[in-house]
Amino acid sequence: MPIFKGDTQDPLNYRPISLMSVVAKICERIIKNKWTKFLEDKDILTTCQFGFRKGRSCVTNLLCYYSRVIDIIQERDGWADCIYLDLRKAFDKVLHNRLLWKLEKIGGVNGKMLKWMDDFLKNREMRTVIRDQTSVWSPILSVVPQGWVYVPYLMAYEMRLFSKIRVKK
Repeated sequence: MPIFKGDTQDPLNYRPISLMSVVAKICERIIKNKWTKFLEDKDILTTCQFGFRKGRSCVTNLLCYYSRVIDIIQERDGWADCIYLDLRKAFDKVLHNRLLWKLEKIGGVNGKMLKWMDDFLKNREMRTVIRDQTSVWSPILSVVPQGWVYVPYLMAYEMRLFSKIRVKK
């Protein structure tokens, strides 16, 4: 089911949304809750990640950022450099095998939970139907499904890499 973002006339602005049964959605949420508890309990997510986490918000993010910038300005006699990143379509390029490997080796996902995620991601196909026009079925090899409840947590998990960046004095 294509959902647009931006100009409706530009085909590149349409994103596929996975339609799932109610049972699959319930299973997905149970697994997500178990996995996010593990990530939080083991401090696997960076403290710099505020989105989609309990007790954190845009406001707490801004307060933390503001406090850090003030500290840096005081350390550097009045100046600070900031870099902003826009990770557009960040999960359009995620290779399923790489993601599953990382989830198992670093993210604490194993056994039946890993098998369920593996089954969900692999052997997927998509096609688009708009009115009486239908595209051909195409395999999905590297896209994490839009609307999948794990996506925000997978992004937070991947963003751990940026927490390694340190301020040079």
